[in-house]
Amino acid sequence: PMAIADVTDDCGLWFFIFYSGGAAAEIAEDSRAHIVCQKDYSTYLSIAGAATLVQDRARVESLWKESFRVWFPGGQDDPDLALLAVQPDHAEYWNVKESKIAQVLKMAKAAITGKPPTNLGEHRAGHTGEREQGERHAGLRHGPGADAALEIARDVVKADRVEHDERDA
Repeated sequence: PMAIADVTDDCGLWFFIFYSGGAAAEIAEDSRAHIVCQKDYSTYLSIAGAATLVQDRARVESLWKESFRVWFPGGQDDPDLALLAVQPDHAEYWNVKESKIAQVLKMAKAAITGKPPTNLGEHRAGHTGEREQGERHAGLRHGPGADAALEIARDVVKADRVEHDERDA
């Protein structure tokens, strides 16, 4: 697992990594990234986008929190410390509001009837720029699509970041 160091207004995600580590090598080989976040067994985010390795000391200093030292014992001055920036181009958001019992009952009904369950919660999905392109992407049949899922992803991640920061204080 990786802690999100920052989320920008344009939904960009920032993480700390070791420049010499496996994640950096994978990104150098293939810059596509997929990030999955879960909170309280009811809220889920799936974010895909382009990843870039960044070695910027000023940005490291601005994003550094002492709680990151657990994973990066050399601190913000470690020469191997780098940033991973991910600019999302697709996101899906699920907020399952039904109780587990209600979910199981709806899934059992679906298994018997052969029809997928409905109304299990809120689901939004979309690609950046989908609105401008005026097209629907295959497989994104639920929710408003477009940039709404990315905006929700940004808001959920920022809210979780605030909770995390308050726990660290």
